Amino acid sequence: MAISVDIRRFKYSKSCISIKKFLFTILFLLFSFEVSLTTTWSYQITGTFIQLFERINYPSLPIDWNINEWLEEVRCMKEIGIDTVIVQYSMYDNDAYYSSVYGKIVTSNDQIENILKVCDKEGLFVYLGLALDSQWWKGVWNTKFLDQLREKNIKVVKELISRYGKYRCMKGWYLPFEIEDRILLNPEKEKLLSRFVRDVVKDLKGLTPHLQIVLSPYFLGFVPPEILASKWAKLFKSAGVDIVAVQDGAGRRNHKVSNEKIYRYFKAFNEEFRENNIRLWVDMEIYTQTKDWPNWDAKPIDIKSIKDRLYILGPLVEKIICFEFTHYMSPRRGKEQKILFEEYRRLK
Repeated sequence: MAISVDIRRFKYSKSCISIKKFLFTILFLLFSFEVSLTTTWSYQITGTFIQLFERINYPSLPIDWNINEWLEEVRCMKEIGIDTVIVQYSMYDNDAYYSSVYGKIVTSNDQIENILKVCDKEGLFVYLGLALDSQWWKGVWNTKFLDQLREKNIKVVKELISRYGKYRCMKGWYLPFEIEDRILLNPEKEKLLSRFVRDVVKDLKGLTPHLQIVLSPYFLGFVPPEILASKWAKLFKSAGVDIVAVQDGAGRRNHKVSNEKIYRYFKAFNEEFRENNIRLWVDMEIYTQTKDWPNWDAKPIDIKSIKDRLYILGPLVEKIICFEFTHYMSPRRGKEQKILFEEYRRLK
């Protein structure tokens, strides 16, 4: 399904933009004030991604924990109310985090099996991420690349089912193919990606109709909230995606998303997704980016930012997951992480 965008709809007069921003600011402030008076921390982080890199975004340094280390980590998650984990990738390029015939295992421990075993024991749900090719981040979205990625994932998913389908904690699949709003400004790429997502979801539903499918897109502000929400709702509904965990963008250094903009976009997502029977989650970024590529780095975000976004996003989404506990909030990982963990725990 192709979605076309009329660029003329993006052109507003300066006065119209100013009035709209003013009205949204007033609504946002009133909303924040009302929620701050009534909220008793019923809105909490209840899920987290797991990226199996020792340093975020550095796949050459994989996490290689044994089952006891994962047990300790998952119990820390449970301590603050986390009941769901999303493993971002089962395989990245040719690096596999389990024993696979389609890639080379890069750890001495089977990370996928250790996570599933521990989550089965501790009662957490797991969504397993598929395989991703790093060329995705370079925008190499042509038919040949996407077809090869789809074919590889059919093989990987069948292998994961045969090895780990016995675990009761397996709740679904995570599609690690992050889509941004600028795609809507390129009809050709939008058409290719729409077909790709639809085909991958069809493959997964055919193999495991009982499992749910999660996708986590992000926005940079290039498309107005109402238009983006409408287009995404139609795209994901037609593709058969069950849950859309939109990234809030609060941790980025470039294109950082303000709280006001977060409210505007998620209000639009809430309305459109509800009408289309799509479950809306938020992927809350709990880091602050400190360096750009090629030396990308980040540190744990301050507790005030988390509190503010819990107030804003709690009433608008079904579930709040974070990116991500192990690197930025785990008390096992360092002083700053332990401080944030303790500060968050005191909110409850």
